[in-house]
Amino acid sequence: MRAYRFLIAVCFLFGAAASMATAETVDYGDFAGPDIEFIGVTEDSITDGLPLFDEPTLAGNSLVFNPASFEAFSEGGGIDLTDASLTMEIRSTNELGMSAIHISEGGDFVVDGVGTEATYVQIAAPVWITIIEVDGMTIDPILISESLEITPSGGDFNLADGGNGVGSTWEGHLTVDLDAALAAAGIDGAATATRVLFNMDNTLIARSEEGSVAFIKKKSAIIGITIVPEPSSLVLAGFGLFALVGGLWRRRR
Repeated sequence: MRAYRFLIAVCFLFGAAASMATAETVDYGDFAGPDIEFIGVTEDSITDGLPLFDEPTLAGNSLVFNPASFEAFSEGGGIDLTDASLTMEIRSTNELGMSAIHISEGGDFVVDGVGTEATYVQIAAPVWITIIEVDGMTIDPILISESLEITPSGGDFNLADGGNGVGSTWEGHLTVDLDAALAAAGIDGAATATRVLFNMDNTLIARSEEGSVAFIKKKSAIIGITIVPEPSSLVLAGFGLFALVGGLWRRRR
């Protein structure tokens, strides 16, 4: 049933796209963190006016978005679909590379009134990451495609499940293991990704019946990068572990 409802909404999306001459696009520019550059951060949408994600801020090696109007709302019948994509290039600047990309999102929703499971809200957040450079050298692209895990209910909230009052929240999380993707492609385990292309599509859907209301909003999104640690950091960590084990061994004696 979830897939069927989502298919209806996607058909609506294609209909909306066909009625528009061009998609809106906003280029937020480049952001340089301590070890990472986010290059050409761009948002586009074929359903709504921009911005939806809103301009990000830099926090260390992470981009933080605080959307003000990324939402879908339906009352008394009908369907509303809001869709936007983020694209960028992510590049390591410390020559040690990136080991993982972490994506987290969150927001709130309301499904209330008199009706059936035909009153609902849904979230979809697929991500495509393409590794294009390893250890500073261009490689044949390695494509990774995954989706955020949405909680609760897998991102599907409907009135037949009891409805939800104001203040109900949702979260989405995904960690993309770049090292594992390189290993699966047969690349030397000592190699690390230094440049990737990033694309994330976010879709919010709200559908209501007569006498009901459906509303969902995205309020935060974070894209963070795990950097391969400096060799000196690994040595210090090893010394720390050695000291801890030694201390435990002496106490046991």
